[in-house]
Amino acid sequence: MASIFISYRRADSAGLAGRLYDRLERQFRRQELFIDIDSIQAGSDFTQALDRTLALSRVVLVLIGPGWLDIRDGDGNRRLDDPGDFVRLEIEASLARPGVAVVPVLLEDAVMPAAAALPESLRPLARRQAVELRTRRFGPDCDDLVRTLKVLLKPDKPRSFVLPATAALLLAAAGFGFAAYKSIGPFARDDSEQQRKEASALTAPANAVRGDLAATSPSAQAPAAGQTLASVEQRRVDDAQAAETKTEETRRLAVANTEALAKAEAAAKAEAASKAETAAKAEAAAKNEGAAKAEDEARMRLASLNMPKPAAVARGPGPVGTAFQDCENCPQMVPLPPGRFTIGSPATERGRNPDEGPQREIVIAASFAVSRHAVSFDDWDACLAEGGCNAHRPGDYNWGRGQNPVIFVSWADARAYAAWLSQKTGQAYRLLSEAEWEYAARGCAGPRCWGEPFWFGPITPEKANYDWRQSYEGSPKAQALRRTIAVDSGQPNGFGLVQMLGNVRHWVEDCWAASYDGMPGDGSPRLGGDCSRRVTRGGSWSDEPKALRAAARSWEIADARGRSAQIGIRLARVIAP
Repeated sequence: MASIFISYRRADSAGLAGRLYDRLERQFRRQELFIDIDSIQAGSDFTQALDRTLALSRVVLVLIGPGWLDIRDGDGNRRLDDPGDFVRLEIEASLARPGVAVVPVLLEDAVMPAAAALPESLRPLARRQAVELRTRRFGPDCDDLVRTLKVLLKPDKPRSFVLPATAALLLAAAGFGFAAYKSIGPFARDDSEQQRKEASALTAPANAVRGDLAATSPSAQAPAAGQTLASVEQRRVDDAQAAETKTEETRRLAVANTEALAKAEAAAKAEAASKAETAAKAEAAAKNEGAAKAEDEARMRLASLNMPKPAAVARGPGPVGTAFQDCENCPQMVPLPPGRFTIGSPATERGRNPDEGPQREIVIAASFAVSRHAVSFDDWDACLAEGGCNAHRPGDYNWGRGQNPVIFVSWADARAYAAWLSQKTGQAYRLLSEAEWEYAARGCAGPRCWGEPFWFGPITPEKANYDWRQSYEGSPKAQALRRTIAVDSGQPNGFGLVQMLGNVRHWVEDCWAASYDGMPGDGSPRLGGDCSRRVTRGGSWSDEPKALRAAARSWEIADARGRSAQIGIRLARVIAP
């Protein structure tokens, strides 16, 4: 019998779903777990097996990865909008079943989808408390989840029904002995010496009443002088009828009293439920008000980041630090000077990871251009309109498109966008190398910025979009916005580039390697190592501040599985000598 049902979408979270199943199997019996690949017998009807298993499940884990909301079918339609989609059917059935705990599990840096972004039948999911499961904290997160599951699966304590004393006396007086009382459906109990004592105590007053009536009844006495046996018998008949009438009245009174007690109990429960619902609504309203206030405060903080776009943008490259465009729908590019810098972080830098070393000097021999800000949805949609970008229309998490950074794009998608621009303009657009990206992020070409984690000095919520609830080196905290902001918001660094740190991470060309051993010294990309994974840089809106350090590194799967709400695109362009 399955007690834990794992709902997931293969294109979004197959890897972590399998790892989670393996971990849960250590804590629960295999027959208590259901995941479609391992749990459905060969030849079984998939839909029928799901229906049977959901009917037996007490907890449903809904695995939500970064791309879960926006996975699309072969026709480009969002799969959650299909009423026949298996994942949608699983969640709908789970939400509709009383007594089933539906737990959203947010994978990696996924966020809980807004109710408005879900089909109407799935919107209650947005109100369920979620848990997190991240690769970097897989063990501890799994342990937390196991503890939660054990609480949810703990058997309910059986309720013992105690018959009110008044009703017990009435039933006993009405002729219902304890044997009848204990055999009534939901009140049934096992015989025991203690129960017989309790029955005796309950029925003693009624027995005493019956005894007194019997002792004082004229029919119980011998015939008086002058009375015939017939008259005495008639009197006995009359007494019996009177006793029967009284017994019936007592029975009716007992039934009426029991019904009254049941109605009173039902009314009390209804009143309690009403009060609980009112309290829940008040709490939800307070939370919504608090969330709205926090978002307003966050937007006020971000207002300090907004910078006007350059008044005029030249066609073709100009002086270093001056933005230009190659076409109307092309991204703004900024030429960077040649220079040298030290890649990586010193051993003393707070939040440093071992993959950020060993440090080494990189020489950028020629000028090249970098996009002034991340590629926006407007930029991406222009590519789509002309038949480029792999015909991939990424979702926006209901945050809006326009000048927000394009998200849910893979490394392969980013290269497709660069290829479209190159074909359109006749210029050589490409992804930055990892070394070029760190050079651009530090915003200077001299030694003064080599040892600083951030180009702008100490990090604060006014300087970048990250998870403001976290601190770095004692930095101030705030309620995080937990979403992207417009690509042209923020102060430019020393090279004139906006949001090199935070908002979205950026794909770079390099294959992943766990150190800088073998890193080319000329700034070119490293194409050896694990090329199924590609490097991402810069940190995002959901990352803690240490992930925004110029030296911080991360990676993601290069194909469509690597599409997430945290990763966008930044481009380089070759500048001819």
